[in-house]
Amino acid sequence: MRWLALLLLTLPSIPAAADDLGAVDLHVDLPFQVHYHGRDRNLARPGSQVTAAALRAGHVRGLVLSLFVPTGLAPRVLRYDELIAVLDTADGIVRANPGLLTPAHRWSGPMPDRDGAVRVVYAVEGSQPIAGHLDRIPDLVRRGVVLFGPVHAHHDALADSSGDPHPGRGGLTPEGEQFVRAVYAAGALVDVSHSSDDAFDDIAAIAAAMHRPLVATHSNARALCSNPRNLTDDQLRVIAASGGLVGLNFHSPFLRPDRQPAGLSDVVRHARHMLAVMGPGHLSIGSDLDGESRAARGLASHAGLPALSRRLRDAGLPPDEIAAILGGTAWRLLGGVQ
Repeated sequence: MRWLALLLLTLPSIPAAADDLGAVDLHVDLPFQVHYHGRDRNLARPGSQVTAAALRAGHVRGLVLSLFVPTGLAPRVLRYDELIAVLDTADGIVRANPGLLTPAHRWSGPMPDRDGAVRVVYAVEGSQPIAGHLDRIPDLVRRGVVLFGPVHAHHDALADSSGDPHPGRGGLTPEGEQFVRAVYAAGALVDVSHSSDDAFDDIAAIAAAMHRPLVATHSNARALCSNPRNLTDDQLRVIAASGGLVGLNFHSPFLRPDRQPAGLSDVVRHARHMLAVMGPGHLSIGSDLDGESRAARGLASHAGLPALSRRLRDAGLPPDEIAAILGGTAWRLLGGVQ
């Protein structure tokens, strides 16, 4: 039996209230807004999609803050010290919000059943700055990084990107293969979001050989919206078979193929499709808030999560499955990261 299945059996079930279920968000770009756009670190003040008031209204218990170094419109070499500067900014955000945020390094035990300090861990989105520095991955894990995505919008030294229109090289590079193995060996997980289909296959093969779950922190169903950033049904099945999970993305272009603003009904449609393909226990939330995204109507902040919970209930999902989607599945999976 997979290690995740064992973990699920040992943890108590999450109580299922109507609208105040504890939430976990697998992908929030708040450090990007603070580090590059001057958003105030004090989340009690307005300035972006992520605020103290919205986190409380959404009953958020856990956040994965994305560490992202932008390339701009064209690829460029990203330095390791740039990534560390963003990580330092993320630490500063946590320190600037005592009582609201707390560093967790990993989540463990049952999810808190009432609002309190939001547990924070980190994810590297686009790991090109780590290329040539794979020996530093354990240091990043010790600082609270639990997820590493090898690539972002452009092909890089580690992997091909789903968003790069130029011909790729077939998936992971040789250094990218070493990178994936090094992440798993350090006890963290690989995020397949933004990876090309070939890179997904390469990562999946290594994950299977090393008995590690696959994670797509902020991706939707390509069967419903053909954006290459989304996942095919076959990919969704591979993720589920690994014991992994997918985070629902609130970005309208990943929810609707017609370039119209998405709404709560579109998010529910993707949720129902992915549940039908993967089965229960593999779907979570990866909002992409603060990532310069065009959020679905009603989900422009975490304050919309109770409304999403009600829409999922109205769509016929049972309370325990809604609790799993909003937070339970992500909490349990990342609680098993060692």
